[in-house]
Amino acid sequence: MLNRIIEKNTVKCHQYWPMGTEHGGEDDLLLPSVGLKVTFLSEKPATNYTVRELLLTDLESGQQRVVLHFHYTTWPDFGVPESPGEFLAFLGAVRESGALEPDVGPPVVHCSAGIGRSGTFCLVDSCLVLIAANGCSMDDVNVQEVLLEMRKFRMGLIQTPDQLRFSYLAIIQGAKRLKEGSLLLQATTPTDNDSMNLGRVIGERPTTEQNGMTPQEESSDTGPTDSSDDEDEGDDDLRATERSPSDDIVPSVPPPLPPRMVKRPSEDDGSNSSADARHNKDRSKDREPEQQPEPPQKSERDEVELRRRLRKERLERTTQTVQRMQQKQRSSEAWARRRVILKRVSMGLALLLGTGVLVYKFYGSGPTEVVPAKS
Repeated sequence: MLNRIIEKNTVKCHQYWPMGTEHGGEDDLLLPSVGLKVTFLSEKPATNYTVRELLLTDLESGQQRVVLHFHYTTWPDFGVPESPGEFLAFLGAVRESGALEPDVGPPVVHCSAGIGRSGTFCLVDSCLVLIAANGCSMDDVNVQEVLLEMRKFRMGLIQTPDQLRFSYLAIIQGAKRLKEGSLLLQATTPTDNDSMNLGRVIGERPTTEQNGMTPQEESSDTGPTDSSDDEDEGDDDLRATERSPSDDIVPSVPPPLPPRMVKRPSEDDGSNSSADARHNKDRSKDREPEQQPEPPQKSERDEVELRRRLRKERLERTTQTVQRMQQKQRSSEAWARRRVILKRVSMGLALLLGTGVLVYKFYGSGPTEVVPAKS
């Protein structure tokens, strides 16, 4: 389980296991709709996750099975873990438990939607399995092809660019740990070597990404994945002197010059001051085209908002069309009902009128006189 029950004041998952009496809950959770009972056995907290031992009982057959529940509690929605090392420690603990072995499965991996965090976990684990099968070499493992193949069975795996970048970093660091013997090693932060390997694995130019951002800009957005708090302060100062912001990002427009100090015109040098003012005005006019900001590019959020607005308009038009069709159908049904009623009323009136005519003819002519015959 890679998500929390409630995230951003929204319920992301149901509480499908008992809390246990030690947490103020109950040890048993009955699920009569599926004929199962879940029993809380034990719980072991770790740095970023919790391991629970649950007992699953089939109420009909009485068959029981012990289930290990690995719950990652610090992975934000649409985000990435604190560092690849912390995530690999979690993955290593899952592997060491034997939960991913083929003879004890099937393992169940889930988050909220089941594609972002779950996709990251499955992609990293699958690629590390392939790397281990190839002798801990990444040369024969194409991460992009593995992801596209997985998406044939589960649409939308890996939701954000940060999750994909984190997957590459975790795979690179995991391959190093596999060479050293185990994923259960001390959590470390990505190094410059990892960034170089990331560019080599992805096969893109190191200066520009697909979203138009430089690697340095993107690494500043990823936050916890590129943290280097564990390094010495001396190394930080050394890198700060060796690398400056101007080395990372080359501005397309030179920075504006500071404003010139213009002296107030006096009686003695009025002509010189006016000439300087005209000269400064000409220079400012020459600099104006350079200082004009570039038109902002359409961001991905604007495109998403545009698509959402168009989808909303299409939905409104469809709703109006359906309402018109329903109104027309209701009108036709009402007319059909009225026509049946009118038909019955007309038949009743005709029958009543015919009966009246017959009664009038029978009683309206008066009694007939009988004349006796003459003898």
